[in-house]
Amino acid sequence: MLKSIYSFIIAILLSVSIPVLAQVRGENFYIQKWVVDINAPVGLMSQNATINYNPNYTNPINSQFDNFKIKPGFSYGTDIEVGCYFGKLKVVGFGLGVLNQTATNNVTLGNFHVEYQATDANGNIYRQVVSSVGSVSEKHTVSSSNFPLVLKIKHLITKKLGFSIDGGIMLASTNIVSYSTSSAFNYEAIYAYYNGAADSRTHVYDNNPTPMSTDWLITIANYRGGNYGSVKNYFDSMRNRGYNVALGAQPTARSGAISYTASPISFILRPALNFRLKKRVYLYTGAYFSYQMFTKNVKRNYKLISNLGETYSSLYNTASDLVTEDFGLNLGLRIFLGNSKVYYEKMDYKYLD
Repeated sequence: MLKSIYSFIIAILLSVSIPVLAQVRGENFYIQKWVVDINAPVGLMSQNATINYNPNYTNPINSQFDNFKIKPGFSYGTDIEVGCYFGKLKVVGFGLGVLNQTATNNVTLGNFHVEYQATDANGNIYRQVVSSVGSVSEKHTVSSSNFPLVLKIKHLITKKLGFSIDGGIMLASTNIVSYSTSSAFNYEAIYAYYNGAADSRTHVYDNNPTPMSTDWLITIANYRGGNYGSVKNYFDSMRNRGYNVALGAQPTARSGAISYTASPISFILRPALNFRLKKRVYLYTGAYFSYQMFTKNVKRNYKLISNLGETYSSLYNTASDLVTEDFGLNLGLRIFLGNSKVYYEKMDYKYLD
């Protein structure tokens, strides 16, 4: 797949550069050697993640952890690039720049449910049941810094209108995902007892998917009303008595940041039309597309959430690989440096006044 992508980019660059070079005749008012480009890309960011999730709960059962969905988000950034063109006609060159981008998106998990062995404040073993209230959702802000190294092709179609295309790789980058969540969770409990002759009230962990009829269930489904009135009052009362149960509880820490390491598999492509504002200054607009891969080590002890009141851990902590694609519109300012020259076939250079 990656070979196909790179071949596609090379084909685009060649399909543009060969006709441009072949058609350059007579005077070319677009022939300066050095250039400074200032880009402002605005568009959409899409991401795909490779999930590597292994529940790290003690003796887990009835676990449900769906693949999460990543929604496309809004992306914007700034890029400052210095370029240098070669040859008499200064049509082809190279450029190196610094591209900073910020994007926002949302990540959702349809359902989260886990049951596992836990110990309460009194040292009693029981089954903790944790379920999300509705879907789990996160808001992300993705910040990245890149260093594009691009092949640059330019040509002036008329004295006021030109065409350019930049395409190449991004040498290195950083990618930081800041996340926050407002998700809430229900905490329920199931107590089982050892019915041996020695001690009929010894607490044990019931690892049957369906609780035994002798278990004590502090659960929403098992609540039968009584003196507590609402199920919420019942759970509040049980919590006040020291049991680790609650309805709609939010984690104490609901935000954080995750760093990804960039792989060498990344590229950028920017075709544009150039409009001459005045000598050596052009405004240009066009499209941009970038593709990047990021990696990180997945935590072996990952838990989305566990005991009541604990820290929330982002869904991205289960993603070992992250593919990011940015595409949209690019608005830029191009400033040429040095003397403006006109080249005539079979003649030497001539400077413009």
